[in-house]
Amino acid sequence: MASSEARPAAGAACGPEGLVIRAARPDDRAAVLDFCARGSDRGDYISEVFDAWVADPDGDFLVAELDGRPVGVARVLADDGQAWFEGLRVDPIYRRRGIARRLTRAEISCGRRRGCPVARSMISDDNGLSRRVSESEGLARFCGLRFLLKATGARADDRPAAVIAGGIGSAGVPGQMWPLRPLAPDEATVARVVRDLHDGALLRCPDGAPGLLVGRRWRPASDWVVRQVAAQRELWALPAAPAAAAPGAWRLLAAVTVRGDKRLDVVPLTGDPAACREVARAARHEARRLGCPWAQVVVLQGSPHEELLLAAGFHPPLTWTGRIGAYEMKLQP
Repeated sequence: MASSEARPAAGAACGPEGLVIRAARPDDRAAVLDFCARGSDRGDYISEVFDAWVADPDGDFLVAELDGRPVGVARVLADDGQAWFEGLRVDPIYRRRGIARRLTRAEISCGRRRGCPVARSMISDDNGLSRRVSESEGLARFCGLRFLLKATGARADDRPAAVIAGGIGSAGVPGQMWPLRPLAPDEATVARVVRDLHDGALLRCPDGAPGLLVGRRWRPASDWVVRQVAAQRELWALPAAPAAAAPGAWRLLAAVTVRGDKRLDVVPLTGDPAACREVARAARHEARRLGCPWAQVVVLQGSPHEELLLAAGFHPPLTWTGRIGAYEMKLQP
């Protein structure tokens, strides 16, 4: 849980007079979810994570309070050797008054206090104000991602009971049209995945180190992270054709998650555009089997992977461009 003494980093004062940055409390829930709902026309995941964030000892969940009222939130997760900034929201009534900047400085301060060497975040390209604030406080964009969707025709009511309980691949094996196979978290497999990511990762940090995008978070591709993702059954491989490669070889690695009853998300981590398109098409069929109305694939902006997916009928979300930038800032000398 965040320290109640959390304060902005040193620098010029910002925000309205009387603004206080403090730890989020359970009784902030109603006010925070109210302004989050008013601030987004495409839904907001804060309602899904609020209680967990308040209770998480590895995170600083911050509230900006003005005149006794929560008017903004932001969260810092200290994990994987980084401070992950997420969930920055400001009540629409109080925007453009320096509150987002004050929360960003508080995030930076929390990351440094926890000893994190680097901070990372993801910001929608559509959110010009948030990008300008983050960049002016020292975060630099290093990677552009594109989120592309395709409808499956499924309804949540169609979802099998076994899938509701365990997600993709539960109760035995995935659907027959799903060509990927889950990777085990054993030492040999983890070492091989890390090696392959170092050699051919599609997603990389500014220093060239490979990264993973799992759920809503960018993560470094360390042995520990790869083992954890595999143990959660979220690391999958597209096997190579037996005649084309040694037994056990794969054409593509991907992070795969099921987002409730809404989407099947696939993030290719290695692999050529043709393999990515093959997996994207299979993802649509598997999402339908799971009762998810949407299949989503995340690729690099401007890449051949993006071009092939657009040609295959995948498209940006209806209410935004689907373009997000990954940002980084060094916190320690």
